[in-house]
Amino acid sequence: MASQKAITYTPGELRLGATKWISNILNLDHEWSVLNTVGTIQNAHWSNNSVKGDLHIFKGTTAGRDTIALIDSHLVNSLSVELRSEDVRDYDNGKLLATDIDFIGCAVIYGNNGACPLAKIQE
Repeated sequence: MASQKAITYTPGELRLGATKWISNILNLDHEWSVLNTVGTIQNAHWSNNSVKGDLHIFKGTTAGRDTIALIDSHLVNSLSVELRSEDVRDYDNGKLLATDIDFIGCAVIYGNNGACPLAKIQE
């Protein structure tokens, strides 16, 4: 279930989880259906203080070709990761902190609708 609470993802925890991917599926708009699966995330790693990876988009599907065209046209550039974590309360700062992060997949999304506005397809 997706969280609607503000959770802090520290660089240390993201670095530890950067290569822990339960599934590497790339989908559209967080829709987990076979027709919205457009590719995979490969070579996930920690670099320059962020989680990075290579997007392999399937050219053999209409959705994959359309996604590539939207990216190439600079109409779509945002990603939103799908993950699970153990969240602990930092009582001193009044925040929830994500720990033990496992990535589940990633979604290509329109606009800046992801939780992190820095999550981009192209820099």
